[in-house]
Amino acid sequence: MSIVSAVLLVLFICASAHGKEECSNTTCNGIKCCEGLFCSIFNYCFTCRAKGVFCFSNDHCCSKHCKKPSLVCS
Repeated sequence: MSIVSAVLLVLFICASAHGKEECSNTTCNGIKCCEGLFCSIFNYCFTCRAKGVFCFSNDHCCSKHCKKPSLVCS
């Protein structure tokens, strides 16, 4: 699967879950990122998959996956 296809799939999943309880308040291009996902500096939804994964910004990660003021997913 290409990177573009993967990104589009994630965006589709996020769009499908838009407005549902499991979505965070983080948005990428107006689309809510699903729980466990954060919005990258390129405005795509990406996942905080494992402890220690770098986050672009605290504001770009779901609060339950990133501890402030750390930029690392936990």
